[in-house]
Amino acid sequence: MSSRDFHLMDIATQFEELESHLRGKTLEDKERWIATQGELTSLGLTFDLPHYRFQSASGLSWLFFIRGDEIGVIGDHTMIRRKKEPIQPPQTTTGSSAPDRV
Repeated sequence: MSSRDFHLMDIATQFEELESHLRGKTLEDKERWIATQGELTSLGLTFDLPHYRFQSASGLSWLFFIRGDEIGVIGDHTMIRRKKEPIQPPQTTTGSSAPDRV
């Protein structure tokens, strides 16, 4: 996907695509590109990571941070990251062959 084909509308649902699109760019280039997609406000550093507020042209607004090539989306008392490795089924601890119920 070329940069002309990718439009940022919702960081929470597009952060993996955003990471891929911005991978290898400098922090300043990442900020500059994101700012072309909507309103970007720098919130300063927290835990030595730059934090931002982004509001897209569609009106969706999110807080996020940039750590290297990763985007961390901050929700209401949560941080959104998708687990990239497959989720393993729970291990049985009772000695039976039936899986544990959750």
